[in-house]
Amino acid sequence: MADIDSFMDQYNSMNDEIKPRFETLKNLDLFVLDNSIRESTVGALRGHTLQNKIDILAQTKLLGYENNIIAAFSHLRRVDDAFINYLKEQNEDFSKKYAFAEFYDECDTETHLPTPGIPIGLEKCRDLGVPNVIMECDLANLPKESQFTHEKRCKLFEERFAWIRENISENSRILINLRDLAAAMAKGEKTRKLAFQTIDFLSKHRPQIFGIMTEEPTGQYFPEQLRNMTRTATNLMRKNEFEGHFLVHIHQQWGLHNAGNLECLANGATGIWCSVSEEGAALGHASSALTIMNLIRLGNTKVLHKYHCTYLRKAAQRITKIVTGRPAHPKTPIYGARAVDQVFGLGGMGGNIGGFGSLDLAQFFDIPLTKRITTLATNQMIVDRMVRLFGEHPSYNVEMAEEMKKKMLEDYRDDRKEEYHSPVGLATLFDKAGGKKTPAMLRALAEWDIKSLHIQQLIDEIKGHWKLWDRTDGKMDGDITFDNFYNAFMKEYFGCYRCPQTKKALQAINVVKDENISWDEFEIFLKWAGKEYPETKNAEDLLDVAFLQGIVPAMQDEVIKSEKKDKSMFHDSHDF
Repeated sequence: MADIDSFMDQYNSMNDEIKPRFETLKNLDLFVLDNSIRESTVGALRGHTLQNKIDILAQTKLLGYENNIIAAFSHLRRVDDAFINYLKEQNEDFSKKYAFAEFYDECDTETHLPTPGIPIGLEKCRDLGVPNVIMECDLANLPKESQFTHEKRCKLFEERFAWIRENISENSRILINLRDLAAAMAKGEKTRKLAFQTIDFLSKHRPQIFGIMTEEPTGQYFPEQLRNMTRTATNLMRKNEFEGHFLVHIHQQWGLHNAGNLECLANGATGIWCSVSEEGAALGHASSALTIMNLIRLGNTKVLHKYHCTYLRKAAQRITKIVTGRPAHPKTPIYGARAVDQVFGLGGMGGNIGGFGSLDLAQFFDIPLTKRITTLATNQMIVDRMVRLFGEHPSYNVEMAEEMKKKMLEDYRDDRKEEYHSPVGLATLFDKAGGKKTPAMLRALAEWDIKSLHIQQLIDEIKGHWKLWDRTDGKMDGDITFDNFYNAFMKEYFGCYRCPQTKKALQAINVVKDENISWDEFEIFLKWAGKEYPETKNAEDLLDVAFLQGIVPAMQDEVIKSEKKDKSMFHDSHDF
């Protein structure tokens, strides 16, 4: 028989090893160098217009982000140049504005020594009045025959620092972006030594520069590799009594970017340079929205005081729309449409109620919980829903609500299964219960008449898929088993068939309380989705609305009662 206590000891020992990292994240005074203006245009099919940049900057200001990268200069005139001129016309404060510049523009093809002269990026910083410079430097890509030694690199750094302080600003915030530091560390002993030598020189240099930055542009390195890189680099910097920043930027490729970002922050990095949303080169990158929300769920209050964190969701949504012309992908954490899965309490599916490092997103972002109109609704809930949808009216009262509930029960007794939550559904119920439709209700019904044929076509398409599963038990009776319903429609929204959340969803649909789901039961939610969202374009989107806005919220009362009772918004990040 296994010695269970020894495995308990193993777990506790391993747990003790990682606890300090969670404490670091909890207490981190995160520095955000916002790159929304530049990152979101890198590799994009559509570049930014001047107005795009203006709108993105406005969103970052609403978040309380003060440090912004506003340009990446080259020989060509970009929109960045016009953007800077616009900001100057608006008397923008440039004291915390930054621009990218190359360490050197060209090198000799034989010796690989930088050609003499000042990089165009530095000259444009001087000419356009951008005081803070991010010089970009590579370490891993020099060929063996290169004569650009470490000593020559350090000499050029000193020359660049002197030129910046003399020609741009004596108080310039200088950052060096070692943009291939992870590759240099991993490539071999020679480049790894060069990396540490460079960090040693930069962190010893006086007067101190503002910080050292790095990025992982390939997205291929594991969090543990980035942890080792960050911990050793920052240990060396602190040994040299360096007081500046170490900032990181991690790209997406293999799904490791957000975990890698947090590992760096837990092991010595002081901040991030990135966009609010994940849009960027290739598949995107670790965003500040998700990074900050991860810190908050671990109990970090410093970011709450430093930034306007309750606006993160909306800012990320708006920046994504500015950049791409479309909403964020529905499955984007925090600000995608599917993030609402968590808002309504799916705790067992990566959700927000209970468990390690959890956070109630609905409470945090002040997302109202919809009052579902069913036979279980109170009279006041029905009145509140009518007022919310149609405005105040004397006929919206608890006496009429009581009649409406009676009519709902009568419909069920007569085997009529309708929905009563959408504007059309509620207006129709009001009319059937003896009320006289108000002008607001008539407008809702007129709008539905225009869209109803299209929605019915979508419902018919879904019913065709339903029939394929209906016949699997040998009879076409309009019913399919829970198992088949899960496989046919639910598995994209619920992670496992046996999870409590899946059972709650099935209970929300299964009005008759048998072991099957009938088409009539499911169609109620599809009809509601079509009425509530008449602009829905296709059957897949209609299913999304039915599940995410209809079925999941129908679970919420039961979920919140069972999982949110006596819970605070924050939970102990060490209790797992």
